[in-house]
Amino acid sequence: MDGEQVKQNLQSAAENANQNGESEIAQQITALIAQHGSNPQALKEEAISLITNNPQILQHFESTFASGILSRIEHA
Repeated sequence: MDGEQVKQNLQSAAENANQNGESEIAQQITALIAQHGSNPQALKEEAISLITNNPQILQHFESTFASGILSRIEHA
């Protein structure tokens, strides 16, 4: 997945979190995009770190993105 796709998935997850009343999670994701949005590799690494440290965040991602992340974690 390229950096732009990761960024789009993160933005969608932030919107979903915000809509579900979890503004703190939305802010974390938005901050991640703001800090690393121009560096695709860093954005991917930080997104993985954020999800690994806060697995409940996966519920805010589209199911195909979340499934892909889970399969990578299971095979790591």
